[in-house]
Amino acid sequence: MEESTMIGDEESRALVSDDNGVLNDGSRLLPMGADGQCGRSERESSLHIVWPHRWEHDKNPELFFTTLYKLAEMGLDFRLSVLGEQFSEWPEIFLDAHKRLANYIEHWGYQDSKEDYYRVLIKADVVVSTADHEFFGVAMLEAVHCGCYPLCPNKLAYPEIFPKEYLYNTSQQLIKRLREFCRHPNLVRKHTVKVDVTHYSWEQLQKEYLTYLSPTAAQHE
Repeated sequence: MEESTMIGDEESRALVSDDNGVLNDGSRLLPMGADGQCGRSERESSLHIVWPHRWEHDKNPELFFTTLYKLAEMGLDFRLSVLGEQFSEWPEIFLDAHKRLANYIEHWGYQDSKEDYYRVLIKADVVVSTADHEFFGVAMLEAVHCGCYPLCPNKLAYPEIFPKEYLYNTSQQLIKRLREFCRHPNLVRKHTVKVDVTHYSWEQLQKEYLTYLSPTAAQHE
């Protein structure tokens, strides 16, 4: 449920010599696997926004929560789930957000099991990333696999995975998109995300990994 270091950093991309992930030294760059659970639950009338990332500064929770503060100030209705791994210390804005957004919160904090985690994602409408540092974005792909509409910054690994309609360039663009979705939740609920998440599933990638890591084992798959 957390991010990987397989693909997306600038140094690794600079080494790639062709579109098939072959590096200049002859090795091959493979994506990290990401799975989820298909199927959608009954939707409430309010838009359900989920943020499933580590509680650290490099995920830029400040941008996420200040965006939600502005939505709340506009009088917009939404539900909020903040998931992700927590550590002994985390950015203070989480404490502030827990108080200021208390009336909007559906789920708050790390989920004890993957089943519980997926259950929240299945109930959500929009998954948001505000990351300043991201190698791949497993959490975003898992949420998309569970039916969420993704909103990601137009940087890092995201443009390699998500079409432009799911990317934002500024904080104002993020606010504008979420404002529109809060007013018209069916825009995302009736939308089919244009990302083939099966391409990144472990079931799909297993044989390719075995081909390069253990050719003998791959032959017996």
